[in-house]
Amino acid sequence: IHCSISWQRTVTLLLTVFQTLVLPSATATNTHGFPSSYDDWLTDTGESSYEHSIFIGIDDNVAVHWKIEDEDTLHLAVAVKNTTGWLGFGIAENGGMPGSDIVIFETDTNDVTDTYATAYATPTVDCIQSWNLVNYVVDDIDEMILFEVTRPLDTNDPQDRKIVNDSLDFQQAHRVIAAWGDTPTYMYHGENRAKGTIRFFQSSSSAKSEKNRRMRDGVYPLDAYSSFNLTVPDYEIPDDEVTIYADFYYDSSYEGTPEIQSNIHIVGFRFIEYPPTIKYIHHIVLYGHKSNGSKDLIYAWAPGMEDVILPEEAGFLVGSDGYSSVTMNVHYDNRDLDGGQIDQTGIQLFYTETLRENNAGVMQIGDGQIILSGQSATLGVLNSDEASLWEFNCPCKCLNDRLGGAVSEVTVFANSLHMHEIGASMKTLLYRDSEVIFKSEVNYFDFEAGGVYMPPQEPYTVKAGDSFKTQCYFKSEEDVPFGIDSFNEMCIDFVYYYPDVLPVYCGHSADDGKCYSPAKNVKTTDECMERTFGDLPSTCSSSKAKDVGDRNLQESSCPEAKCIGLFDW
Repeated sequence: IHCSISWQRTVTLLLTVFQTLVLPSATATNTHGFPSSYDDWLTDTGESSYEHSIFIGIDDNVAVHWKIEDEDTLHLAVAVKNTTGWLGFGIAENGGMPGSDIVIFETDTNDVTDTYATAYATPTVDCIQSWNLVNYVVDDIDEMILFEVTRPLDTNDPQDRKIVNDSLDFQQAHRVIAAWGDTPTYMYHGENRAKGTIRFFQSSSSAKSEKNRRMRDGVYPLDAYSSFNLTVPDYEIPDDEVTIYADFYYDSSYEGTPEIQSNIHIVGFRFIEYPPTIKYIHHIVLYGHKSNGSKDLIYAWAPGMEDVILPEEAGFLVGSDGYSSVTMNVHYDNRDLDGGQIDQTGIQLFYTETLRENNAGVMQIGDGQIILSGQSATLGVLNSDEASLWEFNCPCKCLNDRLGGAVSEVTVFANSLHMHEIGASMKTLLYRDSEVIFKSEVNYFDFEAGGVYMPPQEPYTVKAGDSFKTQCYFKSEEDVPFGIDSFNEMCIDFVYYYPDVLPVYCGHSADDGKCYSPAKNVKTTDECMERTFGDLPSTCSSSKAKDVGDRNLQESSCPEAKCIGLFDW
């Protein structure tokens, strides 16, 4: 068993196998299958050096420990069982490899390499090595690798991911990935991979939690509220078509819904997974119906999302003055035309009878009503280095109309970016006085990893006179149309905000003439997507190049491109 305690001193530890592991006690019964060398590290170092821990992977393959020190440095320890070659850990953007900042430990050198990935391919070595190795344990006998590293939260390196403060309840956690293998240097991992979510900023209590459930201070904050479940009533998924949209209607007569005397506020949502049919659930949208006949989107779920928790200032109003019923629209994707699949998927809604200060709302920018259905999202067939750009404008005259009276501004607490399989990159820009004052974006959209992406961001304010632009880039060498099917495309930003005064749709799908603005499009190039992750930093010097040879160190050079500027709206 090999251990390196620091750069300054190296020792060899003789470890004996005498116990099994469960956190936080190293003497309890092992429930994760890690060897005693991990227990010993936990006793000697882990418990005293780290404040949080979580296991990821189908079989809890990977243990992750971390703490934030001095509000600017991440201390991280990663361990994998049943492996003796290499271990990689990545801070992902959308939940997959594209857009990931990856640190890799190899037993060939007993060292770490700072890399990044922009595709499902071998990672590229960073120009600047930002991860610092502190310690490692390699257990050749019982097969385990563990390494400890540090890194600034913000390295100002475009080939690294900034770790942002994700402590606010309504923010989604950072998505993480891991991979490992038995070769002494890293190579294709096959099925040796794991993914999960980590909330890096939190109190000193344990971070261990159930899948996709939001924990704070050792408890699930939503569990402090009353709740009720809306579940699919034993629906048999059709086996004669791939794409199915099924609507399920719920009102106060549905079993389990609360008896509402007047009004309540919905303050959170949790996806209820039904394991036998989870592979068929493409996404879910929950609509609220008011007595005047209006229908508003109040929640959207796609794979990879955590609990959605509203800020303390707002909730969705249900009752005599708000929504009186809801429809759950489930998009099923039965690509193999499997038969006999009975679904009981659901959504758990959390509520309070103590009304909050504001009613929450959701505005859809882009083509929320799929008015573009049938039109080519790719603008025909694209070459491999081309992309199609669709831009949607939410004009200032619309926001002026809604924010010109008693309510002069709204607070946006989340953007939820949605495309389908060939979506490559997406962003929403907020303009004030012709300047971009806020940007919500995903550089490398990865539909398979998560069909809805909520960037970890802090709230921002929208005022009268502001305007939005939402841009979607698509890449495919086939002609793909817009539409509702799984193989079609969409471009929608679901903007969560309060108080509820804005229209449901703004842009190409708007019903209100002041909020309508036709979409514009153009064929462009990859360079014009203006992806910032993976660019060369201002200074580039990688000492790792000599260690890894030319295996995957690529010369990153980008010719000057005449990119399409903002459309003249």
